[in-house]
Amino acid sequence: MVTQARALPPLVARNEATELIQHFHREDERRWVPLMEGASFYPFSFDVQHSAWHGVFRVQPGANIPAHYHGGRVVGCTLRGRWRYRGRDWVHAPGSYLLEVPGDMHTFEVVGDEVVELFVMNEGSLLAVDEAGAVTAIADVIVRLEQTRKHYSEQGFEPEVIEALIR
Repeated sequence: MVTQARALPPLVARNEATELIQHFHREDERRWVPLMEGASFYPFSFDVQHSAWHGVFRVQPGANIPAHYHGGRVVGCTLRGRWRYRGRDWVHAPGSYLLEVPGDMHTFEVVGDEVVELFVMNEGSLLAVDEAGAVTAIADVIVRLEQTRKHYSEQGFEPEVIEALIR
């Protein structure tokens, strides 16, 4: 989840359209950006002006998602599967709504044997932590955008496909 500092192409917010319509091609594995073993992200948009990214987070049963917290709000809706935060007494299922406040530390885990798909709107950064609470990785809109650019390029997508997602 951590990337080395390097020169990035200039980011220009594209606000000429009032809306961005995306179709969710769930079965097209090329569109799922790997984040770590057992977890991937299907991007819908990258709002570079407000440090936000939107899409579907997919987690396989048994995936080891590190404890983490978010520097901004996360809003989501479960599309498929069941999940919870370790140590919490609730379970999200399809149709469940999520509103996370900044700073809430949690560890995502799949409940059962079905893949989880969670539509999410992330604002700000995600900070992964170890058992002592030390930050081990940071991801934000720029990191997710660069991961997507690299993956889409490897999958043969033209640069315009990803650039159209930048707002």
